[in-house]
Amino acid sequence: TPTTREEIVFVASQAGTIRGFNALLNDTGTSSNITFDLKKNGSTVLSGVVTITNATADRSVQAGTLSTTTFAADDVLSIAMAVSSSTGAQGPFAWIELEENQAP
Repeated sequence: TPTTREEIVFVASQAGTIRGFNALLNDTGTSSNITFDLKKNGSTVLSGVVTITNATADRSVQAGTLSTTTFAADDVLSIAMAVSSSTGAQGPFAWIELEENQAP
């Protein structure tokens, strides 16, 4: 059962670009309202959180809209999940797609 939490998912070793952010629930349950946020150094990089409710299809990938796409060396990226209700919901999953710049 999903519970509110925030996890660090990446610490940059060099500058790069965030290419995408997605989230889903394996089972959206019978009464659920869960949001996912991608943060860089504690501040959101999305124009709005990704919201999944029981009306969202099970295992339906929901894409976030990025408002910031760059990161620098030592930036910390985290994913925050806020749960207001989660009756029957299972299997929250969120991921980021990144591209780090390689030094010549």
